[in-house]
Amino acid sequence: MKSILSSRLIQSLGRGLGYCVSSLQHLLMRAAVAISLKLCLFTARTLLNASARPQS
Repeated sequence: MKSILSSRLIQSLGRGLGYCVSSLQHLLMRAAVAISLKLCLFTARTLLNASARPQS
């Protein structure tokens, strides 16, 4: 009986840990996408501003 309870406990802990890792991975991926988009917009603005200036 004890081994069944400990086995279930370990399985539950494993599932909980897997859920936490999955949630953290999802959050980090969303942050990476947001940072990439901001960097893309910054680069585009910089290039557009540089090309709009008169060349001497």
